Amino acid sequence: MPELEFTIRLNSPAFLGAAPAEWPGDSETSYFPVDPLGLRVPSLRGVLAFWYRSLLGDLDSEEVFRRQATVFGAASRGQGVRIVPTGSAHWTSGEIRPPRDRDIRFLYLGYGPLQLEGSGPGPDGNPRYTISSHAGDRPRDGIDVTPNQPRPQFKFLARGSRYQLVELGRALRLMHLFGGVGGRSRRGWGSVAV
Repeated sequence: MPELEFTIRLNSPAFLGAAPAEWPGDSETSYFPVDPLGLRVPSLRGVLAFWYRSLLGDLDSEEVFRRQATVFGAASRGQGVRIVPTGSAHWTSGEIRPPRDRDIRFLYLGYGPLQLEGSGPGPDGNPRYTISSHAGDRPRDGIDVTPNQPRPQFKFLARGSRYQLVELGRALRLMHLFGGVGGRSRRGWGSVAV
């Protein structure tokens, strides 16, 4: 069976939420910048199906859904292309905090899920602020966001027919050029490189 290996690298923090048993009631469960489980295959399939449909925008809707079912599967046809995670580089999940001398205008790009919370005095005695994805929860220490911070990478292997893999490659190319993953991806969060 033909295979296609690909790697997705996050270029910016992403709101990727899984569905752990404790969430949303457990305030200890953190899902920013990346979920402890990594980039989930069902979420990735949904994003790729979106970009695949956009590739076929000049066709009528019945033909679009027929082709999508051929590539990604449907209840009447079965699974379609199979995508399995093969590994991810070490990455850190947690909150983000801007360096103390930096402006925090980017906070507005995540308006709603992101809240600016005081987290007590810093080492210099000045108030320390954390950008938190947990509105109403107690503030936590964060991860400094710096340009040279290692970017999370997620590796996948796709198996299917040659046609399915060619079409999947087209959707991956479009996602690389224009897309992102997770919430707020249209505002720059969760931008990816494939």
